[in-house]
Amino acid sequence: MELGPGKKVLFLDAQTTGLSPRAGEIMELGFGIGGDPESFGSRLFKLRREDRVPPKVWKMTGLSLEQLEEADDIVPFWKSLVEKALAAGVDTVVIHYAQFELPFLKALHRETFGEAAEFPWPVLCTQRLAHKLFPNLPSRTLRALAGYFGFDLGESHRSLDHLNATRLIWEGCAEKLAGPAEPPPEKKRGAKKTREYLVDKQKRLDLPKGPGIYEMVSPRGKILYVGKATSLRDRVNSYFRGHRPERPKIKELMTQVADVRVTPTATPLEAALLEYDRIKMLEPPYNVSLRQRKRRLLYFSRDLIAGEGPGFSWGPFSSDMNFDTLEQIRALASHTLTVHRGYWLRHPPEAVFPVLEKMGLASWERSHPPITLNELFCLGKSLGEDPPDLDEVQIYVRRKLRQAVWRVHRAYWLVRLQNARVAWEYQTEGVTKVRFLVVRNGQVVSRGDGDLVDLTYRRFPTESTPMTVATFDRLRVLASGLGQQARKGKQIAVQFSPERVYDADDLLRLAGDHPHNPPELEPEAVASPDLPGVAISEAGC
Repeated sequence: MELGPGKKVLFLDAQTTGLSPRAGEIMELGFGIGGDPESFGSRLFKLRREDRVPPKVWKMTGLSLEQLEEADDIVPFWKSLVEKALAAGVDTVVIHYAQFELPFLKALHRETFGEAAEFPWPVLCTQRLAHKLFPNLPSRTLRALAGYFGFDLGESHRSLDHLNATRLIWEGCAEKLAGPAEPPPEKKRGAKKTREYLVDKQKRLDLPKGPGIYEMVSPRGKILYVGKATSLRDRVNSYFRGHRPERPKIKELMTQVADVRVTPTATPLEAALLEYDRIKMLEPPYNVSLRQRKRRLLYFSRDLIAGEGPGFSWGPFSSDMNFDTLEQIRALASHTLTVHRGYWLRHPPEAVFPVLEKMGLASWERSHPPITLNELFCLGKSLGEDPPDLDEVQIYVRRKLRQAVWRVHRAYWLVRLQNARVAWEYQTEGVTKVRFLVVRNGQVVSRGDGDLVDLTYRRFPTESTPMTVATFDRLRVLASGLGQQARKGKQIAVQFSPERVYDADDLLRLAGDHPHNPPELEPEAVASPDLPGVAISEAGC
């Protein structure tokens, strides 16, 4: 098919509520005649089967049912668009991945002009065209090709954004066809397919060997992904050598990467902290787990009720799911568990209740006061090794109680880590050194090489601020990194005051490597009594 200025093209992009016309309908349509993006537009349409829209569709598009309630009917609009395109002399429709969208458009055309009406134009699919013209690209999705040609596609699936990406891909394909013909690559039996990347090969081969973070950058300078590495050179080049799993998202990302920027750090742990801070600041589209989301920190009272203010000192926790199972156990022991809630337990209530009775948690009288989080915590803390004759239900209940102890201890560690000095062993060029970080209000304010124990340590002034989700996540990264070093046999020192230094063994017990013997923490108050935070000494056990 001929491409170029002589073609009168109608660009189309449809966002649908399902995978086929039988299961879904068009909710938004992007359209544009010719190559002028100023003439492009999109329209939302009223749904006929709004009850059949999967939640994933609302999330992907960012649309809501309220936005579509006042929208137009699609049939009159399609009739008007077809008539306008025919009058303008359109002779080709361009769609990316026409295999998906064309059935919806043909069904709409038959509904508008009658069952015998045929789609009036031939369709050019930019995905199939790019597959022939750019066979060595890792991916040819709309997002991958748009990034390859210098267009940063937004994360929401909206028609106008996709339409502009389709136009750019079409122009890139037309330019490729207009250039000198390239001889087909020589095919050798058993030879691996050569991938085509935008990143300069020599630049990535010259990256430093040490730890740090790397940022993958689009042709327009947008940060697409931030990662950490023990060896920057090895980690970055692994993306280009085919040694990593060929996941679709990785291939899509690597098609768009035009540059890789690196920031070396002294240690892998500092790389993990820097990675976290950069992701939170930039929110790169291909980072998912550490991105800022609509989350809040939760605190619990002793009776497992989440809330804020005085009496809600058990925390912080990132989710109320932390204590869901304990709440079911407490309700079952107090005869207040409903049949519906009983299904949340892995085992049926009639199997769990005898176990609770054996452990002294269950009462046959409904008037008995319900057990509290404090009682469950004390019981979990007192549990020793599981005897060999326990059945599956007993092991399940005991594990859940121990997990409560671990979560509470971890929350307390994170509260204390807001103002602390941490030090750990690391190796550089075959020499063992000690690295330290000073943390104040959840931020790293000082770092360097020193000793495991610094007797000149002084407690920071008590001017702590309430812990935010960002601080909570940063401290989790720090605690996780220290735990990893402890499991490798490295020496660790964590100081909250000059009088007590917690070592690697304490961290291993906190991390669950010694689940029956959690570390004893100093019975000190949180930096400010007006702020929430777990104080283990309040448990009274």
